Amino acid sequence: MCILHRLVLAAVLSLPGISPACMNGSDGDWESAAVAEAEKLLDEGNYAKAVGVLLNVPVIKNGSAGDPPKFRFDDPDLDARALRVAAAAVVRSSGTISRGAFSRLSVNGHVRSGERDDQIAWAKEIFAGDYKVKLDDPSVSSLFAEALAAEGRRVEARTILEDLAQRDLIADSYSWATLAALRNRAGDVAGRDAAFAKCRASAKRLMSSRVCAGGSMQ
Repeated sequence: MCILHRLVLAAVLSLPGISPACMNGSDGDWESAAVAEAEKLLDEGNYAKAVGVLLNVPVIKNGSAGDPPKFRFDDPDLDARALRVAAAAVVRSSGTISRGAFSRLSVNGHVRSGERDDQIAWAKEIFAGDYKVKLDDPSVSSLFAEALAAEGRRVEARTILEDLAQRDLIADSYSWATLAALRNRAGDVAGRDAAFAKCRASAKRLMSSRVCAGGSMQ
C-alpha cells in the first residue's frame, strides 16, 4: 500500500508542505495532509492547483442525480472539507476551472457543460446544501454568499454578508472583498472602503492580500 500511495500521490507530494504518508503509515494522515494543502492553496489564490491536489488523491464517487459528489476519504468530515475547497475554488476563480477538471468534480448524474455559469451554479448548489444545515457556521454562510454574488444574486449575498459583518463574523479576506464589491455597486463608498480595510487586515498571504486591492471589483 505504501508503494501504491506513492504512485497515486506523486504529483501532490511534489508540492511543498506535503510529506509522504508512508513515513507514518496512516491513510488518514496523508488524506488530511492533501486536504490541508488544498486549503492552503485556496487561501493563497492558487485555485486550479487546489483543485488539482484534490483530484490527484482519491477518485470522486458517483452519486445519484442531484446529489453532491463525494471524495473517497474514509472520514466524512474530510470529504466535506475537500468538497468545500473545490466549490470555493470554482467560485473564486470565477468559474474558470478547466473543463476536464470540472467534469471530474461534478460527476453526480448530471451532464454539465463546464461553462462559467454552469460551474458557479454547481458550486452554489454545494454551498446551499451546507447552508441549510449549518446556519450557525459563519464560514459556510460566507461561502454561500460568495457563490450567490458570483451568480448575480447580489441582494441575497449582501444580506448574508452584512449580517455577518455586523456581528464581526467574517474572517476570510475574499468574503470581505466580496462585500466591498457589493457595497460599491450599491454606491456605498464609505462601506466599500471599510470592507477593504477589513479585507487587508484579515489577509494572511500574498495572493490573498491581492484580493483586497480592489482591482477586480465588479
